Amino acid sequence: MSYTYTSEIAAAQAAIDEYGAAMVIQRGGPTGTSYPCFGLIASYTAIERATSAIQWTDRKVWIASADLPIVPDPEQDQAIFTNQVDNIPAGTPLRIVTTGSISPGGIPILFELQVRR
Repeated sequence: MSYTYTSEIAAAQAAIDEYGAAMVIQRGGPTGTSYPCFGLIASYTAIERATSAIQWTDRKVWIASADLPIVPDPEQDQAIFTNQVDNIPAGTPLRIVTTGSISPGGIPILFELQVRR
């Protein structure tokens, strides 16, 4: 019997729905496919910035895996918030620099994106 992490997935989804903002992952440029979701945007800490290639304007975005039918791909996707968040104007395409996930037991709960203007 394996653990499905259903309650953890639901908790991540509920927190991002409550505190996050509407956005889309745009695959294939402006005429490509849009995947609506909610994302929670945050700044990197000084320690995170000092120990990696994170630039001053980079932000991290968390998306619940249950909210997105694809795995974000830096090579072909952009993140776009539909309203202004964190001094980023609505509709501004953000380049996805890196992606990661929180995936205990190989089951994705959250996607974490490093985004850049």
